[in-house]
Amino acid sequence: MQPTLSIYVAPTALYGAVVSTGTKGLRLDAVAVVPRSDPGELPLEVLRNQIGSVAWSELALAVENAQPLVAAFPIEREQSEVVVREQLELEIVQQFLSTPSEGYTADVYRVGPDAEGRFTACAVCWLRSHDQIFGATEEVFGIQPRKTLAVLGAAAAYAYNYPQHASKRVGIALVGDKLLDFIVMHNGALLYWAWTPIERSIEQTLQRAVRSALFHCGEVATIRLTGSALTRQSYQRLAIAFDGRLSEPIAPLDGFRLVECGMNAHLCRAAAPLGHLFAPALGAAIAPLYLPAHWTIALMTDTAV
Repeated sequence: MQPTLSIYVAPTALYGAVVSTGTKGLRLDAVAVVPRSDPGELPLEVLRNQIGSVAWSELALAVENAQPLVAAFPIEREQSEVVVREQLELEIVQQFLSTPSEGYTADVYRVGPDAEGRFTACAVCWLRSHDQIFGATEEVFGIQPRKTLAVLGAAAAYAYNYPQHASKRVGIALVGDKLLDFIVMHNGALLYWAWTPIERSIEQTLQRAVRSALFHCGEVATIRLTGSALTRQSYQRLAIAFDGRLSEPIAPLDGFRLVECGMNAHLCRAAAPLGHLFAPALGAAIAPLYLPAHWTIALMTDTAV
């Protein structure tokens, strides 16, 4: 892979990492953490300065689920792109009551089979009105970023860092500012994906997500946790809530687990405890290799420019 600057755009901070090919796998060449005091603030210049002179040639961004439109609809086991496109268009019309005038592109993921053998298409739709952050990023760094969702980046990071667990059904929970995404991975594929608003508490929201996943998948061995809203206190509460309920204890998703460190040793030790926060960024850099979209569809309108 080409050296990639990958950024997890969280509501309260930007987490940046330069990832390249190492001697045995991925190599971490630089990291940056920039707080966001204002939700409308995007301190990309500060992040660029923190990265410094470390070389990279590709740019990737991972954003939380509240940024784009994410739609889901049932599909057949063997579904043509033409039919998926038609179903996606219908879903967009139902959600917007019309087709967005600016047009949109969509990365569509094939999810399943569930316990009854059914498949679902989960489409991440990028409208131009959602692309403000990507335009700002391109302006600062001078290159068009590849974009994905933070939870998909986390899933790709898990697939890379835990290859020995590929045969297990493992849940990956991204605790965001407003939503909780829950994905079940099995043999490197998406078996289940759902998202739900965080209303009362993270613990109750995750418990509902896990119950739904168990209903659809029948089994989840353990849960790996990531996301900007996952604090030490919330993790401790989650560990207590799920104690003894799964075959393996829940744990943070360590994005640095199998990543060779090319940084200063002092900086590497300082970044190590933040591995679960960097996981979406690291995964976004390698997502096309470990979790590519099944279909990429561009739907433009006559009025789109």
